[in-house]
Amino acid sequence: MADDRPGRSGGVRARVPVGTAERSRRRMELQAECLGGVFMGSVWDSLDRPEEDWEDLLDLYRDGEDVQATVRTHGKSHNIAAWLDKGFRAASPQACNTWTAPSSKVA
Repeated sequence: MADDRPGRSGGVRARVPVGTAERSRRRMELQAECLGGVFMGSVWDSLDRPEEDWEDLLDLYRDGEDVQATVRTHGKSHNIAAWLDKGFRAASPQACNTWTAPSSKVA
C-alpha cells in the first residue's frame, strides 16, 4: 500500500539534504525578527520613545552571547539585530526577504 502522507512518496520517506531544514528554519526565524522590526517601526512614534531606546534594544541583541548549539535555529546575535533593524528602518515587509539574502546574512 502506497503512503500518500505529506513528505512521503510510494512508501519511501522523502529525503532532504542534511542541513537544509535547519537553514530554512533559520531564514524563517530571521524573517520573523525583521517583521517584528517592521511592526515596531510602524508604532515607534506613538510610543513616544527616543531613538536611543531603539539603539539600546539593538545593542542587547548585538551584545548577546551566541549560544553554540548543535543546531542554530535563530541565527547569530548580530544577524538577529541586523534583521530587526532592517525591518524597523524600512517599515515595510518587503525589506524582510531572508530567502534571497546571502548565507552570511542569515548565519
